[in-house]
Amino acid sequence: MDSLKIEMETSMGQTRIRKKRWSEVIFVLCKFIPQKRYITANIYQLDKTNTTFGFINISLHEIHEIFEFRDKVFIDESTTILEDRQIEQLETFYNFRSACQMGTIGLKSLEPAKLRDYMPKGSVLFAGGKDFKFKDEESFINYQLYKIWIMAVLNKTELLNLASEIASALVKLETKDERGKKVLATLSKDVRESKSLRFFIENLSVLIMELPEESETIKSCVENSLKMPTDNFPLFITLIRFEYNYQKYKNK
Repeated sequence: MDSLKIEMETSMGQTRIRKKRWSEVIFVLCKFIPQKRYITANIYQLDKTNTTFGFINISLHEIHEIFEFRDKVFIDESTTILEDRQIEQLETFYNFRSACQMGTIGLKSLEPAKLRDYMPKGSVLFAGGKDFKFKDEESFINYQLYKIWIMAVLNKTELLNLASEIASALVKLETKDERGKKVLATLSKDVRESKSLRFFIENLSVLIMELPEESETIKSCVENSLKMPTDNFPLFITLIRFEYNYQKYKNK
C-alpha cells in the first residue's frame, strides 16, 4: 500500500491531500485483496459540492490479469519487464465518472489514454490510425503497456503469437515489391488499416494469394478473428499494427 501513502501539500495557505489517480487506487486494491473476485464500493466525491456515484462493482480478478499477462508475455525479458509501479501509473482514456457509468470497473474502464491514436481509422470512436514510433524509453514502456492491456482484454496468449506471425508476413510481403512499385506495400497497409472484420478478411484473402506459403497462418488468423467478440476485433488488429511497427523498428 506504499503507493497510496497520504501526502499533504500546502497551496495558498491551505493544506490539502494530494489526489491520487483513480486507476492507481484500483490497481493497488486488486493486489491488496487478490482473493476477492469482486468488491462493491460506495463511491462519492467530497468537494465544494458533494457528489454520490452510488454502489459500483470493481472486478478485481479481471484487473489483476494485467499483472499476470505481464509475467506471461515478458517472461523472457526480465531486464526490460514493466515494473508494478509503471503499470499502476497508467493514464486512462476514461475519467473516473465515465468508468463508474459503465456499471462495473474492470479492464475495459482501464483502457490506456492514447491507445486509440493507433487504432485503424473508423474501427472505433476517436481512432487516429497512427503508426507507433519507437523513439525513447517512454515509447517502449507505452508499447508494453498497450500490449499487456490488449492481451488481458483478449484473454488469449495465442493471439499475440498469431499477431506477430501476421506482422512478419506483412514485412515479408513488402520485400517482394518490384523496384519502383509499391503494390504489395499497399496491400500490407490495407490489411493493417482494416476498419472492420469484413474488410480484414477481404484483405487477407488477397494476401493469401501473394503469400501462399503463409496460408496456414492466414487461415488461422481468419478463424480466430471470426470467433472473437466483435468489439475485440479493433484490439486484435491494433496488436498486429504494434507487432508490425516493432518488427520494422528491429529490422532497420
